[in-house]
Amino acid sequence: MRALYYMLMDDTIILATSRQRANEKIGVLREFCITLGMITNESKTQFMVINGEEDDRNPIIHDDLNITNCDMYTYLGARFPQDGRLTSSVKAQVATKICLVVKFEAFVRKNPDAPFAAKKKVFSAALVAAILYGSCNAHVLFMHQITFGSEKNHGHGSVSYGGWIALSPRARGDAQRRCIKKLTLERANDVDDLFMHVWRITQDAGTPAFKYAKALLDITDAERIDATRERVLSSERSKFVTYRTMMNPALTTHPMYTDPTVCEYKRRALTKFLLSSHNLAIERGRWSRTPRHERLCTDCDLNAIQDEEHVLSVCPRFQIIRTNHPSVNFHLPDFF
Repeated sequence: MRALYYMLMDDTIILATSRQRANEKIGVLREFCITLGMITNESKTQFMVINGEEDDRNPIIHDDLNITNCDMYTYLGARFPQDGRLTSSVKAQVATKICLVVKFEAFVRKNPDAPFAAKKKVFSAALVAAILYGSCNAHVLFMHQITFGSEKNHGHGSVSYGGWIALSPRARGDAQRRCIKKLTLERANDVDDLFMHVWRITQDAGTPAFKYAKALLDITDAERIDATRERVLSSERSKFVTYRTMMNPALTTHPMYTDPTVCEYKRRALTKFLLSSHNLAIERGRWSRTPRHERLCTDCDLNAIQDEEHVLSVCPRFQIIRTNHPSVNFHLPDFF
């Protein structure tokens, strides 16, 4: 499997899966250009071969147009290498930006007594702007995390999505499964679709990414929820213990996830609280390895551990909320 990228000076890209298909598409493009009175700038027209053979890198000759191979393509300062390796892209990116680091270092050495504000402004101009300008390809990593990604949450720290899936039908796994299923169904018969080429390559190689995606497609909702519920019940991690003992002992789906009238920001805020994704001392102490009895509330004089139960039902700082809502049971797990 291979993909040939035919690039025009206006950053238009033609995708093909063989030299023959590339020639066919170049022919269509040239007919279009002739019809509109346009020409192809040969000096700025090159191609790359991804996952191909050495012979695929030979020049592509179409009539009087000679298209040569290139090792790297630059778009808005971002480097895309022919070998498809992220390390090659980062290495090239760093090589082009190291001069900016040297310039900033020279500025600091030359002006050691310059105000911090001036140094910060030079740093932003010389480094941050230039580096971020050429990092648009980092968006690919974000898409990778959405499709096959790591276990991270919206708030402080990280949390396994096991608890989230038991809570919400809007879980990440559901979104991934719908996305992959839609892509495979829509593009299954498209011979030039890169997603399907990547899908088949990973399928033949049996990569972890394909196994994960295949498992998402094969598992049923009931099986997934049962497996997640078992994981929550058997885990001894403090967040899981807190969730199954204080937040949701029955491990049921909260009505807010199926009620379209609930505002999204409210749903998100309550979800973070349910999953202990907050900034209370009980959570901060997990990361600093502070003993539980030392994770005290700094908002009151009760010398009590600042956990979810304390904030909801005891802490004087939130007494006004309890007073304004006398019908609400502020004790866990009845609060939910």
